[in-house]
Amino acid sequence: TPHDLFFKANLEDKGRAKKWIQTHIDKAIVSNIDFKDMQSLPTEFIQSNLRKVVSDVLYSVKIKGKDAYIYFLLEHQSSSDELMAFRMLTYTVQIMQWHLSQGNKKLPLVIPSVLYHGKESPYPYSSTVIDCFDDVGLAKEYAFRSFELIDLTMMDDKQIENFDTSLFFEYMLKH
Repeated sequence: TPHDLFFKANLEDKGRAKKWIQTHIDKAIVSNIDFKDMQSLPTEFIQSNLRKVVSDVLYSVKIKGKDAYIYFLLEHQSSSDELMAFRMLTYTVQIMQWHLSQGNKKLPLVIPSVLYHGKESPYPYSSTVIDCFDDVGLAKEYAFRSFELIDLTMMDDKQIENFDTSLFFEYMLKH
């Protein structure tokens, strides 16, 4: 849309993007950014299912001159979207996957931001991905927590033998 092009044209200018970040992003993180190494990055990502995902503007910066990257994902939105928080999570994961594909060994920090100027005011939906779940209570308890690790190498054989017999495959996997 013309709004998208206008947004992109403005924030593709590094000086303007720097000012935007300094104005709208948490001051604690902004104070640690080395803006001289700020780089504009591609905003098109191809998912494993060959679906193309496109964000509006993406920059990388260094923190205190170190290779600890922060990617700023700046997205323009002229209409409300109930699943916007999930969409931003999708973009964030795509950026992380791209970062790893560049040979990096650790995940980068990605700070997503949405600039909204739609008809509904205030923005009617949550910016928290947990609120995108049908059962928010279960999501708060179980989504995005550490995965369950069943470490057979730490179990003795007697412990595994006490499992239901249908789980005998675990004993076989261990040995």
